[in-house]
Amino acid sequence: QWDSGDSDSERPPHQRRLPNYERKMRPPPAVPYKTRKKWTEIQERTLIEGVDKYGRGNWKDIKIAYPDVFQDRSTVDMKDKFRNLGRH
Repeated sequence: QWDSGDSDSERPPHQRRLPNYERKMRPPPAVPYKTRKKWTEIQERTLIEGVDKYGRGNWKDIKIAYPDVFQDRSTVDMKDKFRNLGRH
């Protein structure tokens, strides 16, 4: 006798499920999230000064030129901040 009910063969092809062969549950990777840090006025002014001197897009050169000011900032942080400064 056939079982009545939830057989995958009775489902349309797009609703059929593949068997779950020993899927191992793994914890999420231990990648720490970066905490957001408010930009200081000195960092903002120095970023603008750096763009005036080295040009827009030269974030690595600006970071190297002002290592003390941007030690906790990535070049992507600098790019994003400069873009957002233009909105105000």
